[in-house]
Amino acid sequence: MVDVDKVTLVVSEYKTKVWIPDLNFEDSKRETVHSLGSQSHALQIASDGIVWYSFRVSLTLSCNLYLLIFPLDTQLCELKLLSYSYNTEGILLNWEDPVFGVTLYDKILMPQYNLDAYKIDKFNVNNGRYGEWSCLGVQFLLSRRVGYFLVSHYVISCLKVSSTWLSFWLPLSSPPARVSLIVSCLLALNLQNSMLHSDLPSLSYPTAMDVWLFLCMVFVFASLIETVIAISCDRRKANTSDKPRRRGNLSVNKKVCQ
Repeated sequence: MVDVDKVTLVVSEYKTKVWIPDLNFEDSKRETVHSLGSQSHALQIASDGIVWYSFRVSLTLSCNLYLLIFPLDTQLCELKLLSYSYNTEGILLNWEDPVFGVTLYDKILMPQYNLDAYKIDKFNVNNGRYGEWSCLGVQFLLSRRVGYFLVSHYVISCLKVSSTWLSFWLPLSSPPARVSLIVSCLLALNLQNSMLHSDLPSLSYPTAMDVWLFLCMVFVFASLIETVIAISCDRRKANTSDKPRRRGNLSVNKKVCQ
């Protein structure tokens, strides 16, 4: 007689004969179950009656972001797992390991975020007259990487503002060159702001990056005002210096006529 602790079953044959809870990921926008045959699913029954069922799934979840200090922000995103049809009277969910219930891949890498910490939790969700639902949750603390924004936004915007200062060394006798340089930098900052907001959701409040770009535009606009004032003062000075010469010429002409 052979003592067997676990029996591995073919999922395609026994999946309909074994009860599997209808677990649901809350705040899920897209769920994709990998369909590579029986290799993506595993079904085992232990000698004590415990059923172990595993499958591969890819999730796209929504997370409420608060972007007031973007791109220096940190976000707290939560993953909730609960049953769709059964409340606490039918299903109670528990972590197999209450401390290390979630295993993270060591080499996980995200382009814009660092995973600083995570925390597992267990709680009940009240659904009014339908009772309470047992729920398992995982909270992820994410901090944004500022390297990309430091190079592509902060440094570039500083260079654009500094470029407007070159107009101060241009002669006042060439106003188009001075004005076109400043206006070009102003339009470039406006385009940079538009490109930044194309990758962000529509917000009802300004972010830290918006404040930074607004201040950059203020400096550029101040350079434009300074240029206009300098050109206007130079023209007035030129007009006042020309008036005595014209009067002297008139007096000489009168004496010659006499």
